[in-house]
Amino acid sequence: VGRGADTRRHYGIATYIWMRSLVLLVRCGLKRRDDSSSNSSVSGGGGSGGGSSDGSSGDSSSCSSSQRQPLNPSICKLLVPFASEHADTGLMVASATVILSCFILKPEALQGAYASFLNKHGGKTVAHYRAVQSICLAKDNSEVRQRAATAAHRLYSKDPAARDALLAAAASTPNTAAAYRGLRANLYRMILHPGKSTGRHFAEFFVGSLGRSLAVNLPLYAVPALLVHRQRLLGPRGPKLAMRAALGSARSSAFLSAYCAMAWLGPDIVQTLVGDMRAWTIVAGVPMAGLAVLIEKPSRRQELGVYCASRAVEAAALCTVDWGWVPASVQGWRVDVALFALAAAAIMHCYNTERDVFKSKYLNVLDFVFGNQGHGRQSISHVASYYQVLMAGAPQACPPPPPAKARKALLPPGKGSGKES
Repeated sequence: VGRGADTRRHYGIATYIWMRSLVLLVRCGLKRRDDSSSNSSVSGGGGSGGGSSDGSSGDSSSCSSSQRQPLNPSICKLLVPFASEHADTGLMVASATVILSCFILKPEALQGAYASFLNKHGGKTVAHYRAVQSICLAKDNSEVRQRAATAAHRLYSKDPAARDALLAAAASTPNTAAAYRGLRANLYRMILHPGKSTGRHFAEFFVGSLGRSLAVNLPLYAVPALLVHRQRLLGPRGPKLAMRAALGSARSSAFLSAYCAMAWLGPDIVQTLVGDMRAWTIVAGVPMAGLAVLIEKPSRRQELGVYCASRAVEAAALCTVDWGWVPASVQGWRVDVALFALAAAAIMHCYNTERDVFKSKYLNVLDFVFGNQGHGRQSISHVASYYQVLMAGAPQACPPPPPAKARKALLPPGKGSGKES
């Protein structure tokens, strides 16, 4: 990894691949912890339960976790939160906290297409976002009054009622700390949804956002369905597959709309409860948006959590650089290259030795690229042809493949003995 200040950085893809590798490593840790627990219970109950339940051979069992050192108790404790069935929801909540806090309070930490995506689906103008930011970061009462007046003229020049209400609220507030705390809490609603209650704004925003969300999610479901199931769509199962794609698109659109609506609702609730609007009330309120991921089906929650976590890590890293926490001598290094290299090494390690921690769709892609023979000998190679990799696939010597389909895969021609050439 060398210096390259004049080259383009790829922190987005590097951070995402790094997050994917961390997910695999956590799965490996959980698997090893569970295997250690099961081995302990088997050894405690006697030797009669030591046989493999899936019929794997003795050669395969030689690579099992029974020969590994048990996990350190401290590592086991660290893995406890990730063993929860709601770990993906927790990851999404934590990611939403960082992303949405930066979106309002430090927008320069979100860059590129993702920042444009949030600006569009936030449902307001960029001027609205900057007005809320300026009020939150105001240092004294005079700054609050001045910035509220600026926001009134900039946002509602064509809406006299909203403009005059905002100006009157700022001008008539007594110059006391308690009065300005209440003013700041009211300014949030007067800037973002003047004349509307919190509940009404949430409902109207959610319904109005469905169209924008559907325009994003409908192609994401329709295009893969047409490419992968183009023949089945014309057959007897065509209506069922089309309905499944339509329901998936509607569900994802509801998630995105709820995510954005709850991003505005959360700070509003916190500020109403505490009677003030500060940077910390924004940070305390935006995690509610992450709970919207519960609308999605479980298989999608982790994908969304990992993607948003990668964006959150990238935004947090940019904040640390801006705050001066990272030395200038380190900022010139190609951290994206180093991060990608570490992530690729972790993924390939898991692919070679812990294949069952991959989901089938990712494993199929890796097998297509690298081959599906020789994992037990650390010598991965293709069988005779790509067709056989996709349609036949040789059985693995070590570790034994957990999916039933992998155990039933056909052997390539001339390999009836099952031995690798």
